[in-house]
Amino acid sequence: MLKINNLKNYSSRLLFILWAGGAALLSYSLVYALRKPYTSATFEGIQVFGVDYKVVVTIIQILG
Repeated sequence: MLKINNLKNYSSRLLFILWAGGAALLSYSLVYALRKPYTSATFEGIQVFGVDYKVVVTIIQILG
């Protein structure tokens, strides 16, 4: 019985570590994907429907 409890405890800790690591990696990837277009190009003077292009792109990415 003690071995089964230890195994359950170990597996639940391992799953939590994998889940937390995956969440951190996914969060970083999503933030990098949103940040990359802004740092690699300039959007000066571009407007869509009278709104700055960066604002439009950000709103579309958030809604998508």
